[in-house]
Amino acid sequence: MTMKFSDTVVRRLVGWTLALSLLGTASASVVQAQADLERDLSMTYVDAVNGDDSTADGSKQKPFKTITRAILGSPPGVTLQLAEGEYSEATGEQFPIQLAMRNLVGNEATKGQGIKIVGGGKHVSPTFASQDATIVVGKEVTIRGVTITNPRNRGKGLWIESVSPVIAHNSFIGSLHDGIFITGASSAKVADNYFSGNIADGLTAADQSTPLIENNIFEKTGFAINVTGRSRPQIVGNTVRDNVDGIVIEGRSFPKLRNNTITGNRRSGVVVVLLASADMGTESEAGNNTFGGNGRADINNVTRPALPLVALGNKWDKPRLEGQVTAEAEIVALATRNVAPNVGFWVLVSNGKPAQLRAIKGLALKPKSQTHEGKPYQQVGTFGSQASADKLVEQLSKKGFNAIAVPAGQPTGSNLATSKPTKPTISQAPAKPPAAAATAAKPASAPQVTAKPVAPAVVAVKASPTTPPETPITKPGPLSPGAPAVKASPATPEAPVAAQVSPLPPIAPKASPVSATPVPAATTPAASATALASPVLRAPAAKPAADTAAAAGPTTATPGETVAAKPATGLAYRVLVTDSGSADLDLLKELVARVIQQMYEGKPVLQVGVFSSEDNANRLVQTLSDKGFRAILVPVNQPG
Repeated sequence: MTMKFSDTVVRRLVGWTLALSLLGTASASVVQAQADLERDLSMTYVDAVNGDDSTADGSKQKPFKTITRAILGSPPGVTLQLAEGEYSEATGEQFPIQLAMRNLVGNEATKGQGIKIVGGGKHVSPTFASQDATIVVGKEVTIRGVTITNPRNRGKGLWIESVSPVIAHNSFIGSLHDGIFITGASSAKVADNYFSGNIADGLTAADQSTPLIENNIFEKTGFAINVTGRSRPQIVGNTVRDNVDGIVIEGRSFPKLRNNTITGNRRSGVVVVLLASADMGTESEAGNNTFGGNGRADINNVTRPALPLVALGNKWDKPRLEGQVTAEAEIVALATRNVAPNVGFWVLVSNGKPAQLRAIKGLALKPKSQTHEGKPYQQVGTFGSQASADKLVEQLSKKGFNAIAVPAGQPTGSNLATSKPTKPTISQAPAKPPAAAATAAKPASAPQVTAKPVAPAVVAVKASPTTPPETPITKPGPLSPGAPAVKASPATPEAPVAAQVSPLPPIAPKASPVSATPVPAATTPAASATALASPVLRAPAAKPAADTAAAAGPTTATPGETVAAKPATGLAYRVLVTDSGSADLDLLKELVARVIQQMYEGKPVLQVGVFSSEDNANRLVQTLSDKGFRAILVPVNQPG
């Protein structure tokens, strides 16, 4: 049976069908428009070359010109997508950039090559006072695929305080202080970044921070990684090469080092000072760190009071160990054979007019007559390393003096190598970050020795026969009245103890050149650290004297035993802090074990350390200077 509809019914059915079709199309269009709108709102585009802040809406077609304006013109949670170009004051940026609840993204594949954020500005930290930063990182932030440089004095690239951002696949190049500074209760993740040419530190982890520092490359900087305060970072899988020092661990910090490659650093691979310690491999968990080609030492333990360090299950190429370091017996045996001969260095100034001699004395230097290659000179300093001598040479040269550095104790002869001031070797702007697939540098020469986590014999090695033990000249007093001495374990470091402040008799200023523990000349390039050391001239001592060498050979011990280092006689090096107010005292107590009030040259000062090695005293001076203190080194004679 066939149903027939009237023309009117048919027309109505067709109309309804068409209406429903149009309604469906319109609904789909609305849904699509909403999706497009949501995608646009989640991404804000910034283009330093083609953008215009006055007409921008954040779309691809109308991008912002500056990151500063893009932050103000976008809601929380968006991603700021940067185009190639340089974002600086010249393009309208206002520094420091305050970045919070947003993501900053450039090109992760190239680690930000061609996408540069350059500049800095004043930031008042609630805990570290006034700072200079390119970007102050707030909460809920990720930064990926950009290059960051702060060319200003004491400039830091990122300032991260009590927040936990993700910082990945970036380049931190040529900042005049730190690439990244992390402080407060921060658990930041810093991964797969490239650090180069940052003058003071590549990255600093301070205060109570617990960051993960993973798979980064650090090269051509002062301290690649500086761990201070009570920070407990995990430092995993990084390549640390061609820096002045690799990883410097100080304060009361306790980092964990695993699977890092630490090679070719000009002074030391790892330095542990003050009351710090580190987990570099235990009997239950191998360190798997690779050491090789580091100038003075792969691991240099200058804790005070001396705390033994355990470094088991690592890989070594010609190992060098200084201070109390516990490693496998075969590693210690190799370290004992790899000791290089010591040599000191004199700094000489050509004899000139009487006015020039008076100018030298005006720098707190007490010159004495010396002869070199048959010509008269004024000897103004004696140093344990060529780098330290070169530093004074550079300072004197900038003041118009004709200064050179020569090996100590050999004032005559024609075959002596001399060192003239050279420009800093650190590059301010390396051409390109390495490719993402770059592999860690491998040390050359002798084959590696790999130690298993559990060795049949464990040896605590003291300073090598030609290197004095890095312990205070004076016997350390108790850190708190009546408290017994507690031996620190690598897995459980000593509990923090409040620093003491107690008055002592004033230090009498001495006069004459400085002498220090010699450092292997063959592994210390000329002028390698001149750009990195703080410009502090030392108050001279009465006469140069060498430190007493440690007893020959390592001392065998069980894993729980340590060896007491003997105090040296001769010259000591006091580190004093001047021009310090009461507001600075709390920060100072975080950095050093003991603070002693003294008078020096009629002015109140704070003594913060006494060292047998000039290099280690210089390192503390540098550390304190980096933290904003005015520190000086004062050589004094010790009774023999």
